[in-house]
Amino acid sequence: MYNPMRTDQIANSVGPSPRTFIDQTSEHNSVFKWTWLAAHLVLFIGFSYFSFSRNYGVLSIGVDGANVLWNVMYQWIWAPVAVGLYSSPFQGLSDLWWGTNSKLIPGYFLPMLILGNEGVISPGYIVLSYVTFSTEMFLSTLVLARALGMSWSIGIICAWLLPLLAQPYFGFSLIYPMMMLSPSYGSMVANFSFLLAAISYLGRDYGEFWHTLRRNLLPSLAIPLLLIVMIGSNPLMSFLWAPVLTAASLGLIAGATGRERLLKFSILAFFAVILLVSGAGAFVLGLFSFTVPRFWPEDLENVLTGTHLVSIWYYGAVGPMGAKVVGFGIFGMVLALAFGDRRLRWCAASMLTIVAFIFALGYSAIKWGFWRGPAPIYFEFLMWPAYVIFAVWGIAFFPTRLLDLLKTVSTPAFRWARSERASTFVMLVLLVAIPVCAFWHAWPVNNLERTYAIPPSKSAMIALLKEQVGLTPGAPFRGRVVTMEFVHKAGPIEWMEVANKVGPRYAATGNDYWTGLWYHDIPTLFQYTSTVAPDFFRAVIRMLADPNDRQQRGTILLRRPDAHALGILGVRFVISDAELPEPFHLVMTEHMHNSEVFFLYEVPDVNLGINAPTEVRVVRGFDEAVNQLADIGFDRKRSVLVFDATLADNDLTPVDSAQVRMVPGGFFVEAHSPATSLLVLPFQFSQCLQIHNSAVNVDAPRLFRVNAIETGVLFNRYLAAKIEFFTGVFHNSGCRWRDSQDFSELLATN
Repeated sequence: MYNPMRTDQIANSVGPSPRTFIDQTSEHNSVFKWTWLAAHLVLFIGFSYFSFSRNYGVLSIGVDGANVLWNVMYQWIWAPVAVGLYSSPFQGLSDLWWGTNSKLIPGYFLPMLILGNEGVISPGYIVLSYVTFSTEMFLSTLVLARALGMSWSIGIICAWLLPLLAQPYFGFSLIYPMMMLSPSYGSMVANFSFLLAAISYLGRDYGEFWHTLRRNLLPSLAIPLLLIVMIGSNPLMSFLWAPVLTAASLGLIAGATGRERLLKFSILAFFAVILLVSGAGAFVLGLFSFTVPRFWPEDLENVLTGTHLVSIWYYGAVGPMGAKVVGFGIFGMVLALAFGDRRLRWCAASMLTIVAFIFALGYSAIKWGFWRGPAPIYFEFLMWPAYVIFAVWGIAFFPTRLLDLLKTVSTPAFRWARSERASTFVMLVLLVAIPVCAFWHAWPVNNLERTYAIPPSKSAMIALLKEQVGLTPGAPFRGRVVTMEFVHKAGPIEWMEVANKVGPRYAATGNDYWTGLWYHDIPTLFQYTSTVAPDFFRAVIRMLADPNDRQQRGTILLRRPDAHALGILGVRFVISDAELPEPFHLVMTEHMHNSEVFFLYEVPDVNLGINAPTEVRVVRGFDEAVNQLADIGFDRKRSVLVFDATLADNDLTPVDSAQVRMVPGGFFVEAHSPATSLLVLPFQFSQCLQIHNSAVNVDAPRLFRVNAIETGVLFNRYLAAKIEFFTGVFHNSGCRWRDSQDFSELLATN
């Protein structure tokens, strides 16, 4: 006979997620449950491959999307595997790579391994990359939903829903286009969700001691592992997830009780202290301390121009579902405050606090213009899983509450509510309904043609540059290229004026002539990264930029061609949108679109790292060094500027021969001299440089900062050394911080 639920059972069921058909069945049949989950996963992966293959035209879209792929491709070739960052030979003076270690990001390295074509970006690679990132989001959302006490039914719906909303399955992304440009944000969101789930599970009591210990072992190991992976693979993103993680963790700690709360707090505090005092803390601190915004935020353009960069709530033009996701998410959080159990209430409270912080930061930054960091909407990316989970929970709350009440009615008409057969039926309906709905919406999509070519085109000009200066591992360094636009335009310009030319050019010609050069092995003075070194920024702005132009945090706008300065920096060719006077030598012209013409000029007398000046000039301050360097009377072959006065005590001689070869992780220098010589290399000086000398029976070579930003190698008679740039979690973690301190001292003596 059917027994109605007691009052206390009804009260207990109305917690984070009222018990549903799936929960009842899964508790009695774990094999069926895991088979059901595995079927969802297989269907999701199959659907993702199908959908992304049909929507290939908007994957990794635009200049930014292509730029991400070029960095991924060349890290496979030029950066050894490590938990940290090497230098990029393609940007600036071979300084720190673009902030992402693709060899630690599954969505980038797994497709390379599966396809077996390391360093090759193909349509198949891009599709598999998106499938991997989406699968990470699927699994992490399911795990987080379960950790917050959601039922399997709600968890599986959320697992499908988040990637369907965030990733470009049905044309453009439904909430925000970021995943169309850089799908690795999906990996950041997934790792963050896994981390929150591990913290939620941490310290729970499962009864018997050894059983509790075993169940807590996994989250205890997962937390430090995830933190190391997140910091090592994309350290700059720690600026986004660290404050959000702190607030969410406090909510999870407050939501726990008794011993669980104490264990959560103690273990998390221990991990936090270890991170702060270990290499991970120094690594991250160094990256953020040696940046342009830290030294001269007032010199940078404010890119936070509207509310569309505050939240997906405002991003209706491209992401039509953004406002709905935020609205229903906040609705579910408020509902959880009223009806959820303690754990869910505190979790909802912390999430609402984070949302309030994002909106407050956005509005205050727009009003007062003080913010030069990432747009507030980037912090909100981490809230997407919470939005979806609470939205689904809130929508399902009242129907499931009604179902629980119906279970108390002792009539044959409602006995189906506790039927095992009905439970199995509902599970099978979900297994069919969700994938069918997804396939139904993906079937009409047919975006195979790309507006922006991948790979980028190789015109006659680009082919010539590849032949003249293209990089290959082990080959000599032959100079770099700089692209300059608006060369003769009077008055200040902003980067967006350049961007408004670059995008249409890329669409029309297949190459933007900026980042598109990298794909063809062509190194450029241009940098596109948030880690632009402040010493490089100050020097090249002084020598090559219009002083009235406003610079951005992630790019440098150079449009004042100076053959003397370019030669010192190792720039051999200039692509210009206007004719240049002597001593620039015209090599060729190329007609673009809309009557645009590019002129390719060769720079005379370029520093390729094979000259050793003999006259040492000691300078005190950084600006003094840059001013002397920019002086047309400065002869780089005869003179060298140094900050270390002890170098003036050396009797320097010219070298008999020298060669610089580019190798993964840095460059290899070989030189012969009759005595002591100082080679001046056109590469960024940093405390992160390490020299490994293979020459025997000679004095150990030493590295110095010379010519304000370049690297000098002092050696005796014979040099055969690999000079490697690296900073990471476990090795050389504090070098970027030392760069910051050294540079501050040089500025103080101006």
